[in-house]
Amino acid sequence: MARRRTRRSKETSTENQNIRPVVEKGMIGGRFKPLTDHDLEQIHQTVLDVLENIGMANPLPELKEIALENGCTFTDQGRLLFPRSLVEDVIARAGRDFVMYGRDPKHDVDMSDKKVNLYGGGEAVTMLDLGAKKYRPSTINDVYDIARLVDYLENVHSYSRVVVATEFTDLLKTDINTAYASVVGTQKHTALTFASGDHVKPTIEMLDMIAGGEGKFLERPFAHGGGCTVVSPLRYGTDNCEVAVASIEMNAPVWVVIAPQSGATSPAALAGSLVQVIAETLASLLLIDLIKPGHPVIFGPWPFVTDLRTGSFSGGSGEEAIMSAASAQITNHYGLASSVGAGMTDSKSPDAQAGYEKGITVALAALAGCNNVSSLLE
Repeated sequence: MARRRTRRSKETSTENQNIRPVVEKGMIGGRFKPLTDHDLEQIHQTVLDVLENIGMANPLPELKEIALENGCTFTDQGRLLFPRSLVEDVIARAGRDFVMYGRDPKHDVDMSDKKVNLYGGGEAVTMLDLGAKKYRPSTINDVYDIARLVDYLENVHSYSRVVVATEFTDLLKTDINTAYASVVGTQKHTALTFASGDHVKPTIEMLDMIAGGEGKFLERPFAHGGGCTVVSPLRYGTDNCEVAVASIEMNAPVWVVIAPQSGATSPAALAGSLVQVIAETLASLLLIDLIKPGHPVIFGPWPFVTDLRTGSFSGGSGEEAIMSAASAQITNHYGLASSVGAGMTDSKSPDAQAGYEKGITVALAALAGCNNVSSLLE
């Protein structure tokens, strides 16, 4: 015999329907400001000095040609120097206040002002098998399953692959299959990575099929590309620069992520490391904007920290949390759409330490008003 629903059970059901997520998409941050106004101005002026007097090595020929036409200088040492006036003009005209579209419009992500959104991403090459209590190589099925998990999680608002599909050896197959597994696993906006700029066009063709026909993806792009366009210190990385430029064709924001490590590939002093990461990220903004003026860019200074006792990366440290928050504050000062790395841990297992470190780093980045906080799910 069927059990009758009581009034209490009906009330509980109604209450559950009215529960709001703890972390809502687009909550306003920006109250936490680790840097004073004087600090911001001092860092900004030093950044301009770096770009004008030291510049960037190894620019793409296309960038070099356009930059020289816009008043830049190319030295005998092979470095491209950017005048202060050009850098400030590009900051002023850069694309901002845009939306990252989801496959379902309810998952659109507003990147304007200091609206905080979280996404899951990473590049782990192993998965922890909880049953066997050991690590195994990650696969394309893991990419898909994690995308499905992110699709369900209310506190994660967009997706980037968390693990690498290690079973593929052909790089084009890796990129195409990873893009497919990511996009079909979630209705949320997806960040894609590419090993080569040549892989962007065939990926767009595949995304057109998912969107419903030729040209449909470009009408409402639910994925974007980009990458780490700089090899720190102060050198463009050719392959990833080509990927970033090719990603303009996706008609979506280009994501540039720069991750020097203080005490290793950037100064040990945290203020000096901030200067370098902002200079390198602005150099990446210049790369995109000079080639296509006004194209929206997700500005991603991800300054990392080294444990100087061991030389190891220390992603869960207090310094990392402060640096990420400071990077978000500087990006807000420029009025650009921001991305920072957070949610990392120094723990070797998913324990209480991992929870505290992930929570603190994500919380400070969000309180600083970062638009796109990496709540790393690794």
